[in-house]
Parts: sequence; structure tokens; C-alpha cells
Amino acid sequence: MNQNNTSSSAPLVSVIIPCYNQSVFLAHALTLLQQQSLGDFECLIVDDGSTDDSAQIAGRFVRSDARYRLYRKANGGTATARNEGLRHATGRYVQFLDADDALDAGKLERQVRFMEERRLDVSYTDFLHFRQEDETDEASITTVPHRRRSVLTTFSLRFTLLTRYGVDFSLPPIVFMYRRSFLQSHGLCFSEAIRFREDWDWILNISRLRPLRMDAMLDYVGAYYRLNPKGKTSSANKLTAGNIMYIAYKCHELRGLEFLLWAGRLSSELVLLCGRVAKHLDPRGLGLLGPLFRGGWRPVVLFLLSLMLLPLALVQVVVRTIYEYSL
Repeated sequence: MNQNNTSSSAPLVSVIIPCYNQSVFLAHALTLLQQQSLGDFECLIVDDGSTDDSAQIAGRFVRSDARYRLYRKANGGTATARNEGLRHATGRYVQFLDADDALDAGKLERQVRFMEERRLDVSYTDFLHFRQEDETDEASITTVPHRRRSVLTTFSLRFTLLTRYGVDFSLPPIVFMYRRSFLQSHGLCFSEAIRFREDWDWILNISRLRPLRMDAMLDYVGAYYRLNPKGKTSSANKLTAGNIMYIAYKCHELRGLEFLLWAGRLSSELVLLCGRVAKHLDPRGLGLLGPLFRGGWRPVVLFLLSLMLLPLALVQVVVRTIYEYSL
């Protein structure tokens, strides 16, 4: 079902919001979007088979604001919802926004100007985490600062994504903006073969493209990522489980040096996992390694190589911890 309000000319930005059972947060995200200093946008809400009243909430905005459109589909996961939004986007630029997150009121305007001035294909901003103690009370929202290093790359974005993402580096999808013609020219879409770390997979695939005109606005907090207790990364074990499943999946595509870097990334994951197992005296946590032994020989080889790199990973984790807690 498509509820569609059309305009006579294409908007500057397409904001794509995948939504599955986010009725508690959706209205807040859509209301904040209306406060953007740049009004020339379209908002494509993709309801991914919600069983709550998310679609009804979105429908109210569609009826009252011509910039909003609602697309409904059977549940298929976040990747399928974002791809549905990409298929219907008409803007010059693309901005993804999860239904429980928020954008700074000036993000669209400032980031578009930044990309226009530098003729970029991709750009990203800094961000903050936030939590809301009472879901019905906006006064209970508090921001949670992160360490500056967690958004700074080492050598290059691709190297950082291969070695540090999910350990001490994080860039959620909401910080990025893309030139839509760039996405189209490379036939880019989210992998629908996975339901975990699809955002990591997406930006990792983009980072290998050449030419790639990309720059960062790390002097500007452009987005706010909700610490959602029901989210995919809401606990250390959920984060590790998703990371290991993705590493086991992705290692089949890697060759040469990148395979070695991936082994190093897995070593860091093992150090963190073993640390939690020892802290809580609960060996059941080692069961999260299961996907490495169910995906053929390459994940097993990667695991064995990661064991050889454990001393280096341990040094990295210790040095990083000392650095962070000394600031």
C-alpha cells in the first residue's frame, strides 16, 4: 500500500525512515524533522510490516504535510525497508533516519551546503548518544558524550571499518548523507541476505569504491543516536553476537591483506568476549562464537589466525582502555 503525496519538482533531500513497531518514538522523530532549517525535503516512511500503530501515526503526518509519504510492506528487515525507500527517493541527496533517532535541526542544510561546496559523494558528521528515562517525557532526555577517538579514522575510513568498527569506532547510518546519483551509478543497495550489521556492510562496501569523494564534518554534532534498550546493540552480548555473525559472513569475500586485517578485528572481539566471560564467570558467553564454525572453512581459518594475533589485540585493548580512562 502506498500513500503518496507528490510535488511538482524534486526535493533537495530524501529522508528515508525504516520503521518496524516504533510507535513509541516515531511521532517524535517525524515532528523533529519538520523543524529542519532546510524545508526542501521529502520524507519516505517505510513501514516494515509493523504490528503496532506505527503506520497510523505515519499516516497522520502524510495527511497533514505534503512532504511525507508512507510505503507499507511485509516484514523483511531494516535492509529491505531502506532499499524500498531508495527505490522511491527522488531527492538530490539521501539521508537515512531510524525511527527512534533524531537529527539536529540544521543538519540537512549544513550538510548539503558542505557537500555542494566540496562536490562530495558522501559526507558524515559527529553525533551523540542519548537516552530517555521516560518515553512520554521529553524533559527526561539526556545526551551521552563519547570519546573523540571513536569517530576519528586510522589511516583511512576503510582501514578503520575493517579493524576498529564495533570495538572503539562507530558511525551510525544517521550521520551520513549521500549524493543519490552516486548511489545510483554504482547500483548500491543494502544487502538483504543479512539482518545484522547491515549498516556496517553498507558503508564498508562504499568505502572500497573509487573514485570516492568523501569528507567529514567532525566539528559538528549533526545527529543523535538513541540508546534503545530493545535495539540490536543494546547490550555487549548483542553487539558481539551481531559482530561475529557478520565477520563469519563477510570473510568469504575477503582476500589477502584484508583477510589478515579481519582476523585482527576478530581477535579484538575475542579479547572483549573473554574478558566478559571471566568477569561474570559465565562460559556460556563463548557460545556466541558458534557462527564461525557453521560457515565453511574460511571462518575457521580466520578464527585460528585470530588466535595467533591475540597478543597484539590484547595490547591494543589495554592501551585503548588506559587512554580512555586517563582522560
